[in-house]
Order: sequence, then structure tokens, then C-alpha cells
Amino acid sequence: MLKKYNCIDIETRGIERILSEERTDCKTINIAMMWFGANIIIPSFASGILGPALFKLSLYESFVTIIFGTLLGIIPVAAIACFGPASGLRTMVYSRYSWGYYGASIMSIFSIIVALGWAAISSITGAQTLRVVFNDSIPMAVGIVIISIISMIVSFVGYKWLHIYERYSWIPVFIAYCILAGVGATYFTSSTMVSINATTLNNSSRRRAQISRILSFGATCFSISSSWCTCAADYNTYFSEDTSQLKIFFFTYIGNFLPMALLQLLGAAAYTGTYTNQDWNQAYEMNSVGGLLGASLLSLGVFGKFLLLLFALSTIGCNILNIYSLSLSGQVVGPIFKRIPRFLYTVVGTIIYILLAIVAANKFNDSLTSLLSLTSYWSVIFVVIVRCKRLRQANDIEGALQRLYWAKRLWRQYDKMDQNISTDKPQPVKESQKMKEIKKLIEEIESELRGSRSDEDAANSDNDYTQSGEPTG
Repeated sequence: MLKKYNCIDIETRGIERILSEERTDCKTINIAMMWFGANIIIPSFASGILGPALFKLSLYESFVTIIFGTLLGIIPVAAIACFGPASGLRTMVYSRYSWGYYGASIMSIFSIIVALGWAAISSITGAQTLRVVFNDSIPMAVGIVIISIISMIVSFVGYKWLHIYERYSWIPVFIAYCILAGVGATYFTSSTMVSINATTLNNSSRRRAQISRILSFGATCFSISSSWCTCAADYNTYFSEDTSQLKIFFFTYIGNFLPMALLQLLGAAAYTGTYTNQDWNQAYEMNSVGGLLGASLLSLGVFGKFLLLLFALSTIGCNILNIYSLSLSGQVVGPIFKRIPRFLYTVVGTIIYILLAIVAANKFNDSLTSLLSLTSYWSVIFVVIVRCKRLRQANDIEGALQRLYWAKRLWRQYDKMDQNISTDKPQPVKESQKMKEIKKLIEEIESELRGSRSDEDAANSDNDYTQSGEPTG
């Protein structure tokens, strides 16, 4: 059915490996542009608000915590993104190398849950802002549905159009946030007296409580910035396998850090305006983040409403990535799920997160912090296992084949030559002379390993190779 619409280049591929001849992306700077579009969104602004609003930090304490938490949190995202061009596999498929087949299925389920949660949070903030645009005349549920349907359409058409949308959508939104910063700066304050509740605690207890709040907010910032790590490779798989991993890491890091950190800093600063302007405080109490944005731009009249509309629609940039990756993660759960077309996951996922958003809208801050707690717990575990497994393979004698991949950039060609681990059956690809030479070299290494290992070590190693995707015959 989808072939009828090939004129607009709808992506029909699921989790199959992207072969060399199918990789058409060549401008690595587009990676940064895509991540800009995904992160210049209201949830990034809202997460900065949590510093002074929820954790009762001063403006400067919030700023420092945001910067350090975000700097650290984006490292695993950029590291995972490098696997996309190297393997041609989506993130959850690649995780089978480290987690094994069934372990990756469990990770995919967690990835689906987190994607639904973030899509719901984005839709809530977009709907809150739409209500302000239309002077509270539309229900929250209607705003959520509007944002979600538009997001579904873009994520439905797939990789190419997703990149095109993200590449340009951030530009007007960035300009709008710059205008907000200029207009609202009059009411920002660095006062610590208004942001910290007076208590009867002694100085020592107060200091411990302050450190606890800073660490908690730092963990929150880390969770926000690292949340993309479980799908970061999904958006780089159409780049050539010879693409510099340093460039992939750099552009992914910059594309995440700059928009995320800047909007979190602006969110923290904007919330301090509720201390000095009662109208801002009332607007925040009524419509949460959307109300604060509306109050900040109230003096601009109709033009301010237009900027608010841009803010509301910016949440689509976050939703389309989450739902696109959700559709891929769903196919990794098990063989039977792989047979379901990707677009069906997009439709079903959209329906589910619409319902979640409607339920969670009344307690936004609690919903956001709960999601961040879940994200931090499992994403850190996911990254540590993937990286440690790779490091162990790079140092153990049983990991000689993987050392070839990382040290000499040969493994991916041999792996691609014999088996596609994202499908149920091997898919032979025509061997070049160079590939034959690589195969012969690997066979020599295997022979050497067999002569230096015990039978037990050999059995364990064979199991490791199988889980990592080496052809088993």
C-alpha cells in the first residue's frame, strides 16, 4: 500500500540493516541541526524551571547545576550515536551485541515506555501553551490531540522527512526564545532570599539540605540530557560506514548541549520572574509552563501570541523522534512484533501517549520528575552495559574479532558480509576481494585463539561472539 506513495519517499523499512549502497547521507553537520530541532522545545525550558521551583535553588545555583549536569549527561548520547554509521543498525538492534537477544528485547520495552512518557510530557506543554494562545478557550485534551496528530504525520513518513523537518524547524523557535529572553529579562532576579524558604534549621543542617537539593537537581539534569541515548543511533544509520566517528560524536554533542542547556538556563531565569511579578506568578499557577511563557510575552500583544504558537508547535520536534524510535523498538521486542509494519506502531503509540498526557496533565511537575527518575535508572544501566561489554571485548583474548573492528575498522565489513542480525535468517551479500582477505585474516585469528584457550573458555567465547552478532555458521 505504501508503495503507491513512493513519490513523497515514505520510509517503509523497519529494523533491517542499512547496507552501504543504501546510505545517502553525507553532511554530518545535519546531525547537529537535527538535534537542535529535537531539543529547542518547551520541555527543555520546563526542566530548567524545576531548579528554583521544585528544588528551591537560587538562580546561580541552578545555572551551575544545569551546566555540569548537561555536560555529563550528553556524553553517553554522543557515544551511542557513533554506532549508527559503523553498524547500519538501529540502537536497540545494536544492543543485542551487548545485551543478547532477550536482554535487548527487555531494553526495547523500557525504551518504548520512556518514549511514550516523553511524548506525553511534550504534548502537555504544547497544549498548555495553546490554551494561552487561545485565552483558555480550548480544553487541554484538545490541545494534546492537535499536537499529537501533527507529530504522528511527520513521524509516519520516516527518516528523510524527519531530518528535513528537524533541520529547519528550530530556527524560528530559537529566534522566538531570544525575543522572550530580551523581553522578560527585566523581571529576572538572582536574589536567594525569595527562592529559599526560611527554616529553623541551623547552618549545618541547612547546608546539608542545600547540597542535597543541588545533587538532586543535578541528577535531574543528567537524566534529561541522557534520555536520548537509547535511540541516538537511530538517526545516523544512513551515513556511510566510513564517516568519522569523531565528527558524529562532536555534532551529536553540540546539537544536544547548546539548545538543551540554553533553554534550561532560560527556564530557570524566567521562573525567578514569578518572585518579582505577581501576574507571572498567577499565570504559572493557572497554566504551568505555558502560562509563564504567555505572561512573559504579554507585552508584545498579537506578536506575542504568534511566538507562543511557535513554542507550542516546537514540541512536535521532540514527539516525532520519540514515536519514530518507538516504532523501531517495538519491532525488536520479538520476531512476531517485527512482522507488524512500522506505521502501525506510530498510530498505536500516538493513541497511547495521548491518553497518558490527558491523565498526567493535572500534575505536570510530578509527572515530569517521575519520568526523569525512570529514565535515569534504566538509561544509565543500558549505557554502562553496552560500553563495558565493548571495552571487555576490546581487552580480552576472546574479543580478538571485536578488536579488529575497533582498531582496524574491518569487523563491520565482515559482519555485513555473512549475516544480518536484525533479521530472522542470514542474508548473504556479494563478497569483494577485500572482504575475502578480511575473512581469511579473521579465520587465522580464530585458529590462533583456539590453540591458546581452554575448552571452557572457548565455549564462553563462542557464546559471546554469537550474542555480539558474529555469524554462527
